[in-house]
Amino acid sequence: LSLSASLSNKAKLSMWSRLIFFSSFLLHSSLGVFWDRYLNNNRLSTLPSTLLTKLDHLTLLYLHTNQLTSLENGVFQDLTSLNQLLLFKNNIAQIGPGVFSSTPEGMQVDMSEN
Repeated sequence: LSLSASLSNKAKLSMWSRLIFFSSFLLHSSLGVFWDRYLNNNRLSTLPSTLLTKLDHLTLLYLHTNQLTSLENGVFQDLTSLNQLLLFKNNIAQIGPGVFSSTPEGMQVDMSEN
């Protein structure tokens, strides 16, 4: 029995919707023109260091209510305009020593409920 056959139509639609949204995000992320990015409630468990590259205009990043367990060094390095980073309601237990070293001074970070 395939995975597709065992999923309900609603679950398939949700899965495809997430995949299309995430693919669209990756395709257009190289343009660097986004001001905000909503990646919350997507069951993300990892953030590869290359995921958020070339988004130097991004000011708001919503990563809350996912399943993140750690933050790798370099994941936020290209986000030079970031003002607000929401990471609450994840499972973050490990943060690399330089994760926030290149983020703007005064950036607001919410990591509650981790």
